[in-house]
Parts: sequence; structure tokens; C-alpha cells
Amino acid sequence: MSDAELSVRRFNEVELAVQKRGSEFVVDDFQRTMDVLRETLNSAGLTFGRLLFEQQPARAPRYFQIVFLALYTLIIRENLVVCNRELLIARMRGSAKDISIPEGSRWGGDDRHKTIQAIAGTYREAFEPATGGDPSRVHWITKIETLLSQSLTEQSLYDFKQGFLRLDHTKTFDDDKFEKILKTCVGIANNRRGCKGYVLVGISENEATSRRVAEIFGVGAYAYLSFSIVGCDYNGDMLGRTPDQAFQWIVDKVTKSPMSSPLKEYLSRHLKPVRYYDKTVYVFEVEGQEDPSSYNGVYYDRRGNQLQTIEGTDLAPFMRRYLTGG
Repeated sequence: MSDAELSVRRFNEVELAVQKRGSEFVVDDFQRTMDVLRETLNSAGLTFGRLLFEQQPARAPRYFQIVFLALYTLIIRENLVVCNRELLIARMRGSAKDISIPEGSRWGGDDRHKTIQAIAGTYREAFEPATGGDPSRVHWITKIETLLSQSLTEQSLYDFKQGFLRLDHTKTFDDDKFEKILKTCVGIANNRRGCKGYVLVGISENEATSRRVAEIFGVGAYAYLSFSIVGCDYNGDMLGRTPDQAFQWIVDKVTKSPMSSPLKEYLSRHLKPVRYYDKTVYVFEVEGQEDPSSYNGVYYDRRGNQLQTIEGTDLAPFMRRYLTGG
């Protein structure tokens, strides 16, 4: 079989595997693995090359492939989670010496598989079985950064809030802000039928807000693009609730809100607290429903990053646009 035929055969095998697993799950699996690697490098304060090699080579794509697939084996195939980050760093440090990379373009699948399994074995002691269902273990580092990047060009489908509490020294829950979050979800859903959008809570869009959060709550932030990720962890602490209790409380508030169905049910089922390094971000996932959505009987729309009320003579054209997809 020629190299071209082997390439086509391999492509078809990969395509079939993706179809069986589902492209969305394949992307999630990749992001989960990448996030573990990024967290580990961040904790070590080193680049990939400096952690794995005593003397960093100019390029190390095959070494990265082996390490990534070893982590993938542990995280996805064996359903394990990191239980000792320092031990994982120690096992990864200098581990390039245990990876045998042949010279030239040929690299047999059997040899590569054996190397992946060997490196997975080297790292395995730093992992433990996943308990499942623990929101604190869901990391979205790569996904959040992707959403933040996309929001710069698709503003009508994204919004960001620094948290659920008032930015004053009362440190109380801000009902007006929460209502604005739900109205914004309605506006995003009304963009068009089937559209996906997000409201991320725990992210401020400017340094002034993040400085205010630091001043009142003593919380630092991670910077990404023009955004500051402050997280929502302090919200539950200030309200006297554990992370699980705070999450359930927010879900209950969505469920009891005057938002129309079925958007309310969709929102409450898909709401999730995810991790950006050591920060918790609440993700309100929104999807346009079969019919336009409303909040307390009022329809809202998003134009850019502005929320608008639809009423009077604008209501009929809005309904036609939504229902016809025009």
C-alpha cells in the first residue's frame, strides 16, 4: 500500500472514530486534556520544553504528542483526575529522557502506543478515579478563552458579569443584576431560533471593575485579552453557602423566575459552574427556542452588546424575523 493510500485510510479511520464519538465530545475531550496540561505547566511556572527537557530543543512536537496522549489516556480513557499536582510535576520533570523518538518521518503505531502507555504509567500515581458529578472538577480554561475571543466579533451572543453581589460594602446579593442576567439570556435567545450564546458570570470587562472587586472582596484576577476573570467563589462565601449550596440556590432562582418556558427549563438544565484555573465561573448557556422567549411577559432583543425591549409597533416585525429566520 502506497503512502497516499495509507494516508487516505488513516483519514477515513479518524473520520469514523469522530463520528462514533461525536464531534462535540471529541472537542471536550481535547479541551479537558489540554486544560490539565496547562494547569500543570502554570503550577510549575515552566514551559512544556523546560519542564520535560534538561536542555530544551528548538522543536518538540512528537514529545508533546506523546505527553498529551499519555494524559489523554489517564483522563479520558481511564476516567482519572489529578490528585497530586506536585507529584505530577515531579514525574513530568525531565521525562523526555524516557521518550524514544525515532529519527526520520517513519514512526510506527505500535512503538508510539508502547511509549504512550509507558509515560502514562510514569504519571499515573499522581491521579485518582474521578468521582463524577463534582462541579469543581469541570475545567473550562481553553473553552472560556475561546468564548472570550469569539465575543469580540459576535457581541450579541455573549455577555459578562463580574458576580452576583453588589459592588459595595453591604456584600449582599444583587437582585437587579440577577434579573438583568436573565433578561440578557432572553435577549440572546431571541437572536434567532436555535442560536447558541452565553452569559459568563465571574468575568469583568474592564480593569476598573476588577479593581473594585479586589478592593471590596480581596479577590485577584486573571487577565485574558481585555477581560479580567475574577471568579464567583467569594459570592458563596459572603452568602454563607458552600459551593454546591450556592450553585443549587442560583438554579432555584432561575427555575422560580418569570422567564418564559421552555427557555427557563433549558437554562436551569444547562447552567454550570466551571473552573478557570482556581476560579469558578458560572456559565449560563442559552439557546434560541422554537418560539421567541420573554421575561415577565416582556420580549427582549440584543443589538451588539445592548439589551433592548421589544414593544409596540416593533413587536410584529420582531416576531416575523424570529419565526422566519429573516
